[in-house]
Amino acid sequence: MKNIIILLFLIASVKAQQTPAIQSQILDLNNISIGVNSDGSAIINNYYLAGLWKNQPVIYEHGPWLAGKINDTLKTAFIQWASHFTPGLLNKTAFADSAEYHVFKIGRADDITNPDYYNWPFELGAPGDKSGNPLVYGDLMTWNVFNGAYANPGYNNYWDQFISNMGMPVEIRQIVFQRNTSEFENTVFYQWELLNRSSYTIDSMYFSFWSDLDFGETFQNFPAVDSSLGLAYCWSPIDSVYYYYPDKRKIDISPGYVLLQGPEENDSILPVTAFHPIGDDSWGGWERIAWDPLEIFKLSKGLKPDGSPVINPFTNKATAFPYNGNPVDSTGWLFDYNRTGGGAGVLFSSGPFSMEADETQMIRMAFIVGHGDDHLDAVRDLKSKAAFLKATPFDQIAMIEKNPVIPENFINVLPNFPNPFNSATTIRIDLKTASDIQITLFDNLGRFLKTVHSGFHLKGESFIAVDMSSFASGVYFYRIESRDKVFTRKMLLLR
Repeated sequence: MKNIIILLFLIASVKAQQTPAIQSQILDLNNISIGVNSDGSAIINNYYLAGLWKNQPVIYEHGPWLAGKINDTLKTAFIQWASHFTPGLLNKTAFADSAEYHVFKIGRADDITNPDYYNWPFELGAPGDKSGNPLVYGDLMTWNVFNGAYANPGYNNYWDQFISNMGMPVEIRQIVFQRNTSEFENTVFYQWELLNRSSYTIDSMYFSFWSDLDFGETFQNFPAVDSSLGLAYCWSPIDSVYYYYPDKRKIDISPGYVLLQGPEENDSILPVTAFHPIGDDSWGGWERIAWDPLEIFKLSKGLKPDGSPVINPFTNKATAFPYNGNPVDSTGWLFDYNRTGGGAGVLFSSGPFSMEADETQMIRMAFIVGHGDDHLDAVRDLKSKAAFLKATPFDQIAMIEKNPVIPENFINVLPNFPNPFNSATTIRIDLKTASDIQITLFDNLGRFLKTVHSGFHLKGESFIAVDMSSFASGVYFYRIESRDKVFTRKMLLLR
């Protein structure tokens, strides 16, 4: 396995020749419709937008950024309209157009009649409960896995010139979910589990989140930050009128992102450490997008694209939080242009931190649409909701147990094959350390049928044949016990 990981890192700066097809889902609950794509992006092709609030545009596109150094060489993976992530795990030397890397979508009331519930990818790292069923976050959720190790340049190959700094050997397991209650309306929750799949330490690392927000009068989307809440948002200086619609319907909203849990460094959870405002994608000043990987790193640290510090004109001191004033009472430093462009948005960052080989980091965030009777009331509502979410335990928001069962890395349980099958199938396991393995069989009501295997296995891949010739057609479950971990999987016998 170590050789595979090293090989993956070596090819991380090579342009992808064949990557999995991008698959999409839409979460549509409690006033927000949001896209979730298998490469970490969110744009909904039928709408050419990533998010809508009450069927009206609010997000054009958004997504995470990763930036850090490996052996003093800058590496990045990011979404800035185009995604530079690839669907799937980071444990293969080639990527295939495989259905297992799609976005799985399940709801709290679902059962095996939902194909995504039935085929829940435990073997890819999707969470399960103690009974071996999919662990549902909120009322409606998606789960997918993507990675940043294989550079996937976009913009008609614009990023090819920076290929040596593109590619991050990190696997990302993403959960996006919504709640269907009034206290969590107009909100979408995100959880990312980052895994360093290389044999190297990544240091000086930053997690950032970029968004192109489009709402109301698009040229009046002013970027701002509330550093005390860890909230990056856009607001309008006027009561907005939607120019997309012939009836010019009035809408007063303020959308933003609040960091609920940052990365960990030295036993401390990091807050939002920097904010970068974006006035437009085409502006020549400092309030713009990144044009190369080095600028991505600088913006993540709270610097201007040229690496110089941002100076607060009210204090004449350097700051990582420009436009940290309060538009509600018009105090402090506020966005001081009379308009923005169509690419206006926000970028917030948390770091620096380091990731040793095989280390994980957990990051959580919420997207909120504040709304009210006027444009400033919308900001009040946004900040009130952000404060409420910051004070609410995440497991309570997600309606999950305190410590959900997430498969550990020392064992990888691969899908049995064939499945469905006739009479016999093979169970595959891949151990990173030697372990005793026991496999037991249950019917679809959870009744024990027999122990199909019990024995000691050395490190590496094992194939265990299962004879089902004496059983009738139907759905069966097999439970795999190894050391202190238990996995439950489904299989279908067809005569």
